[in-house]
Amino acid sequence: VGGGCSWTGPLGDVEAHLGSSCGFEPVECTRSEDCECGCGCELLVARRDLERHVATECEHRPMPCPHCRGDICFGSLDDHAEDCEEKVEECVHEGCSAVTKIGDAHAHYDVCEFQTLACPCPGCETTALRRDMDAHMAAFGLKHVEKLIARDAEHARQMQELEARTRQEVGVAVFEWRVA
Repeated sequence: VGGGCSWTGPLGDVEAHLGSSCGFEPVECTRSEDCECGCGCELLVARRDLERHVATECEHRPMPCPHCRGDICFGSLDDHAEDCEEKVEECVHEGCSAVTKIGDAHAHYDVCEFQTLACPCPGCETTALRRDMDAHMAAFGLKHVEKLIARDAEHARQMQELEARTRQEVGVAVFEWRVA
């Protein structure tokens, strides 16, 4: 028949042989439509190799994700496993031992006690771990208030200078500035 097949028989039986028993006949992979990714395998393999192909070689054979245990096409398993919502990871902040699902990591980072934060007070250049920020705010609260008062006084002085320059340039307008 060709392709390595040694079958011999009546010419009228060739089609029956090729259609059911020839191990060298190219056949479509049985995973042509049952793949979870929806694309399916389009390979033609020798009938004698089909079982091995389907079980161990087919890129579209289902494999369990190590994180969610869902059946994923072998060919896309690495990409899926990398981004799987059930994958766990350690917190990126030094000193934190929290382990969270990748989908929950940002919620943890929003409250992680080991995240380094900048002091929210304008002019204060201190950075501290989230767990230490309350102590910083308590210890330097008066200094922060003094900085804010000085900043507001500087803004008021700048506004007065601007008003004076505007009066000189315009000559008539009177402005009244109020700092709230």
